[in-house]
Amino acid sequence: MTPGEEGKAVALVASECNDPECDRCNSMNRFDEHSTGLHEAIDDPVERQRVIDRATIDDALAGNRGASQQAIAAQVVRWGALLLRKNADYGDSAWKRPMLAPECDAGTAIRVRMSGKLSRLMILLERPAEVTSESFDDTLRDFGCYCLLELARPGR
Repeated sequence: MTPGEEGKAVALVASECNDPECDRCNSMNRFDEHSTGLHEAIDDPVERQRVIDRATIDDALAGNRGASQQAIAAQVVRWGALLLRKNADYGDSAWKRPMLAPECDAGTAIRVRMSGKLSRLMILLERPAEVTSESFDDTLRDFGCYCLLELARPGR
């Protein structure tokens, strides 16, 4: 999809499929396909889902899905932007073998980092932190970023 076509595809989210026999609509969930008609506009399922996901977030950010979903979407955007900035600073290091533990693959290394963040979260629930430069929320966001890195890890 070219940059000019993206807006066209997002605008199609409001369209509706009129074909009750459509195999794509019948094989996918109601919001993703049948209620949007995107199967008619975008053949590539990965690209179609990306457009649907972006439209869902944009709709929630605009407040069209209620206050709770607007707050969730704002956190999704904040979290995603944080992860992208950190990934730019670290240069995809999460997906490489750790320099000090080359026997670990990238997936193991990410899970080790997740374990450390989970341990810190558990400790912060039990008592106040001695190191206050990283709050509970910061640690929670970092844990979530590692979850996203694992889900996006190449070769997974």
